[in-house]
Amino acid sequence: MTSPRDQIAAAVAPCLRELQDAKLDLMGTKTQILRISKAPADDFGFKVASYSSEIIRDAILQYPMSKIWIAQMKTGTGAATVETVKAVNLAEILPVTMYVKFNGIITAENTCINEGDIVVDVITDEQGSKLPIRLECEKVLGTFQGKQLIGRYYELSLSRKVYSTAIELLITNFIATF
Repeated sequence: MTSPRDQIAAAVAPCLRELQDAKLDLMGTKTQILRISKAPADDFGFKVASYSSEIIRDAILQYPMSKIWIAQMKTGTGAATVETVKAVNLAEILPVTMYVKFNGIITAENTCINEGDIVVDVITDEQGSKLPIRLECEKVLGTFQGKQLIGRYYELSLSRKVYSTAIELLITNFIATF
């Protein structure tokens, strides 16, 4: 038997989710992102690690202080890439917040972005060049009314990792279609 509070929360939650989606429409600029998930290998060697990707067409990203780290301080190409970090900017540490609408365009089997997923956003510079911003999902957070989820958002961090060739190919293909 559920309590009256839980019954009210269950009745009100769909309306609150719709309000959350309406708030997201007003709150920021929608963007198209690439989500890359890794299915790990099993311990017995029957399955190797694999990557899957999908494009989420109505995500909203909020960068801290309206600053985006675009110079990745890399030299060289491919396996010879060398990264040098000369300083840490506060904007690099603060999380990037991402929202995806509940009624958004996202496949049914992947309704939630998971911790560790790679998210790629593309911005353009003053000459129209496409600059990929590589992010990694650190936290999945939710807002609840009783026991009902009414808001979901993700904290992302800028990634300086050197990814495998398979992941870089997914990112390159995404940038080409952007």
